[in-house]
Amino acid sequence: MAYALVANAAASGTGLTATTGAIDTTGADILFVYLALASTVTVAPTDSKSNTWVATTQTVVAGGEKGILYYAKNPNVGAGHTFTSPSTASSLPAVFAAAFSGAHLTGPLDQQAQANGYPGPVTLGSITGSAGSIVISGVSFNVAGTMRITAGGLTILDQVNRSAGVCLGGALAWGTVTDAIATGWDNSVNSSIASMQATFHSASGGGVGGGGTTGTGSTLLLFGRGGV
Repeated sequence: MAYALVANAAASGTGLTATTGAIDTTGADILFVYLALASTVTVAPTDSKSNTWVATTQTVVAGGEKGILYYAKNPNVGAGHTFTSPSTASSLPAVFAAAFSGAHLTGPLDQQAQANGYPGPVTLGSITGSAGSIVISGVSFNVAGTMRITAGGLTILDQVNRSAGVCLGGALAWGTVTDAIATGWDNSVNSSIASMQATFHSASGGGVGGGGTTGTGSTLLLFGRGGV
């Protein structure tokens, strides 16, 4: 069974917290939330359906930005679903959420990688996908500008503009992959970049519940990048 997008949403913050508008996640069997945060802050997302969130690898640019990608497998879903970065001082959050069907329900997490730098662009290390895989990428940045994908062929779903003292800029993108992929990101002006990615097995793939550097079977590939 291949992955299929059910719904997605994004929100800018207030300097302390951010909550998406309500979406209908009915039919999804895995949820993803990417948080773009100030580098000194670590928070886990919450949602209106009280799901349990698991963090993948985070990436940090010291004194600048952080990006963390979370997932919830076999989640509670339905209409009126919202996603929140909890109130935390000086977190400057932007939140991005996506709901998918077609996930491996017991051991979805496969491979992870990260990259950061100043200024961009940044290209993440190559991770191998197979037939039925998809790619999701979350990115944030610390200046007013527009994100663009420089490698990997993804399509941007949502973008939030950076607002000084309020929230980071960011974007969420996705695409399909059938071979090794090294996704690249850049923005329209110079900015430091923190990015990460993780692969997730599909329902037809061989779930291992790992988080290692290699994987087998169909996968879902996730990327995140954070900036202040």
